[in-house]
Amino acid sequence: FRVVEEIPELDLQYPSFVHVRSGEISTIDITAVVAFSKGIGNMNFRLLGPDENLNFTDKGISLGGNKYQYRWRISFDQRHINGNYTLSTSFVHPSLDGGKFAFDDRFIKVAPVFVQFEGARVTPIFGPWNDSYTYSLKINTSVPLEVHLQTYDPCSNEWTEKGVENASEMKS
Repeated sequence: FRVVEEIPELDLQYPSFVHVRSGEISTIDITAVVAFSKGIGNMNFRLLGPDENLNFTDKGISLGGNKYQYRWRISFDQRHINGNYTLSTSFVHPSLDGGKFAFDDRFIKVAPVFVQFEGARVTPIFGPWNDSYTYSLKINTSVPLEVHLQTYDPCSNEWTEKGVENASEMKS
């Protein structure tokens, strides 16, 4: 009879989109869980793209039940904005043919954080300070965010929150 080699199974958790503010750093965590009955091995991670060629090997920890966890933390800054990166992973174990198994490549896109406000309106335009008004605003954003409406009370000299709405990401 023919012996069939066991193939490790991978559950890879990572953000496929990373948003970076100009002048700041965004750090992501990549977590790989490998199911393999022949024991723990090493996980090779590689990130390749513009201004980046990183390699990292993690020895991992046992989760029990023939599952092993591996982690890698990567940081992106403004030089990575608009870059596409290939994330390669391979599991290294002496029982595997050639000593390792390469999983399918994954991809990470690094995009800028932007928020653009347009067409702000208040209706009616004029009226008493304690009258009712309607506020509207168009928002284009690369990330979900909360928009808070506050009004100023000239009698108390205080700002009062009047409402919160969610603005979702603009789809391209």
